[in-house]
Amino acid sequence: MEGLRVAVGACPTAEGRVTVEGDAKGDPKPGLAGAIVDFEHGDRNAQLRADGSFATSLSSGPGNIDLSRITKEKGLYVKSIRSGNQDLLRNGFVAEASGRIELEIVLASDGGKLDGTVSDKDDKPVVGATIVLIPNDPALRTRPDFVRDATTDHAGHFELKNIAPGDYKLFAWDDIEESSWFDPDFLKDFEAKGQPVTVKVNDNQTVKLGVLPVP
Repeated sequence: MEGLRVAVGACPTAEGRVTVEGDAKGDPKPGLAGAIVDFEHGDRNAQLRADGSFATSLSSGPGNIDLSRITKEKGLYVKSIRSGNQDLLRNGFVAEASGRIELEIVLASDGGKLDGTVSDKDDKPVVGATIVLIPNDPALRTRPDFVRDATTDHAGHFELKNIAPGDYKLFAWDDIEESSWFDPDFLKDFEAKGQPVTVKVNDNQTVKLGVLPVP
């Protein structure tokens, strides 16, 4: 069609830096070059440069940042996500058309550790049970980088590492669909059966759990 003009609007962008604080047991801080920051809205991600900086385009609208790939690969937990004086860890962000979000992300290496065993009603070890550690803070329950999960081995043993300090509930299920614990409607039926756990910096706890059947 002659005379047709299409105006292309600029996309919002995110720029920032990821740093690591804390130094558990004197080990050197992990290098972050090449690690991936995921943005949940719009399925975008950014690769970290050698100095921890990154930049990417975004889709307009509300969004959040998922750092679970970095925390799992590097043995870290998320300490803070900020943009200026705004706390994005709990509140997320809104990307305005053609706007720019400046991010400061801090990870830490002094997280806690939980290990233990899962047994059935006859006190026999449960193999292949799903262990999930879920924050008490409602704003963190939907964050994959704050929820920790594991599967029990042949002896019913499990281990969870790199846990952010805070208050949690620990669950053990014998048969559960993956990631269903992110559904509040599913979780509310088990809320009272979770084992309360408080994790501190460089903590190391051992617990024993009974398995929860899924209806």
